[in-house]
Amino acid sequence: MNCGKWIRASFLLMLALTLAIPAMAQIVANSEAPGSVLVFPKFIKGTVPFNGGTAPKSEIEISVRCPPELDAAGVGCAERLRVKLKAHWVCPSDQSFESKYICKETDFDLFTTVNGTITLNANGGVSPASAGRVPTPPCNRGYLIVWVVGISTGSTFPDQPISFNGLIGDAVLREMWGASAYNAIPIQAIQAPGLAVALGAGGSLAFTGVAAQYAALPSRIFGSVQFDKLTGSLPLAQTSLTLLTLDVRSNRSNNPTFVDLNFFNENEELVSTSTEFICWTQVPLSDIDGDLTQAGMRSRKGLVASDFFAVKIPFGGSLNPVVGAVPVLGIVETAEFDGIIREWSYSLFNSGGILPLPALFTPSSPTPPAP
Repeated sequence: MNCGKWIRASFLLMLALTLAIPAMAQIVANSEAPGSVLVFPKFIKGTVPFNGGTAPKSEIEISVRCPPELDAAGVGCAERLRVKLKAHWVCPSDQSFESKYICKETDFDLFTTVNGTITLNANGGVSPASAGRVPTPPCNRGYLIVWVVGISTGSTFPDQPISFNGLIGDAVLREMWGASAYNAIPIQAIQAPGLAVALGAGGSLAFTGVAAQYAALPSRIFGSVQFDKLTGSLPLAQTSLTLLTLDVRSNRSNNPTFVDLNFFNENEELVSTSTEFICWTQVPLSDIDGDLTQAGMRSRKGLVASDFFAVKIPFGGSLNPVVGAVPVLGIVETAEFDGIIREWSYSLFNSGGILPLPALFTPSSPTPPAP
């Protein structure tokens, strides 16, 4: 039994005892509806050659609609209603002494209006200029999380997260071998539009699925994949899983997240393996397990499904007290090299309302709860 499976078994009883609210009472994030939070699972810093010049390796678009609750009530939104966003570039870490398990992040503000769109990149570019200043992230790759906050009106706490389920977005990824795109993952607030979202411990964003906080996240991920095709050390096809957890303490020590993964070929033959990461990772299938190739699986394509839920455990020098079951999000990226370079990406499916899991995203400078 591998380490991840042993950990999962040991936490089954703990999970049942700690989820005080029945799963059916929790509201789970809807990936097909606008949210008060957007998660972009991958950004890349840098540029690539393009049309005689350069283009950013990642280009992120955020658009705002009037929340559907207001449309349904016939109220709508005032024309050019201003919307303020808080954004965080979140970086991965590792178990090296130098990194100390710390997931570095950089936060910044963005401004737009209902029916407005912001385009930004990890090199500091933003359009329109009125959207604000975008700093470069402290790493080359990671994920971006964005949420709606209250606009300053002289309040002691002007940046309180508020409910405004109107955010949608997408990202374009450009690398030397091609380009792909994916939709952002929206997470809804379970609160009336414009009202404050209750914070969790330490001023965290609380993805619990209960009233006045954010929707919970699914416990399992799964999707179709193309297995790696190798000729010697050269890939002719390569698929990577990009995985992240929102259960993060920004700029602080974080425990590793262990994910058990089951891979099935076209004939339902199983290879069970696992991977682990701290906050974020992108890993080729054949790096997860050497058998996850077309030759090893005796199949070009197949299915990947996480095994129940991911777990955090203390490891090495980590000082983070957070342990137990955590939700994981992600995308699949595939590149083919056969004279013509092709690349595509898509979101992993999830288990919906089956055993949703809470998560706490703690910014390094959290907003105090509203008085």
